[in-house]
Amino acid sequence: MQKFVERIIAWSLHNHLVVLFLTELMAAVGVVCYLNTPVEAYPDVTNARAVVITQWPGRGAEEVEKFVTVPVMAQLNTIPRKSVVRSATHSSGDSFPSGFRARPSGSRSAWDSSSCSASCP
Repeated sequence: MQKFVERIIAWSLHNHLVVLFLTELMAAVGVVCYLNTPVEAYPDVTNARAVVITQWPGRGAEEVEKFVTVPVMAQLNTIPRKSVVRSATHSSGDSFPSGFRARPSGSRSAWDSSSCSASCP
């Protein structure tokens, strides 16, 4: 092993321009990588939240809850990594905030709202 290291050192001393060029190339690549790395100064440490508001004009609060809110909540309860779903009934409709556990950065969304658009009233 010592002979191998001695040969590398001897080659490096003999070809100092190649070593200098490779060193500068690696430094330039490092600077480019550093400048292109996305950095969040203040990372978001809160869990993802969504508030769903259901309305059915001309219907009472009981009808909105029975025919709209309950089916939507049943679908929300099947979402992976869901931590909480609560409902609040108002005279103008129902609303329920949903909380989700944190997911690893770079992972895909647990639920895509566009997938509901065709089946939701």
